[in-house]
Amino acid sequence: MLKRQLIHRLNILIVLCLTLISCSTPKKSLEATNQITAKYDVVMRKNLKNIQPDERIQFIFKCKNKVSPIERKNLSDTGVTINSEIGTILTAEGTKEQIAKLAALDFVIRLEGPTPVKLREDNSQHK
Repeated sequence: MLKRQLIHRLNILIVLCLTLISCSTPKKSLEATNQITAKYDVVMRKNLKNIQPDERIQFIFKCKNKVSPIERKNLSDTGVTINSEIGTILTAEGTKEQIAKLAALDFVIRLEGPTPVKLREDNSQHK
């Protein structure tokens, strides 16, 4: 009887351990997610949190070096629309999913959300 109870408890413990292991987030996946989101500035994080999955937002991003033809193909494969490029800085627009794919590229080092700019009125007197 004692042996039977011990085996039963052991089986429950094994099932519990397997369940916990299968439900936990893999360490590599979590590290990869953290590396991607570390590339976002505060505005980008806020914008991505507040948009619908199919909604597109405008943003800028920085690459390690000027974009090579192979890297340009990788950028295109993300689905993000590139609007302009000056050196290593590019402007673009895309959905949450597309932006996450872009951020996962190793040559993309920073993504920043749009920041509204207020122009000052010119109060100088023209004579």
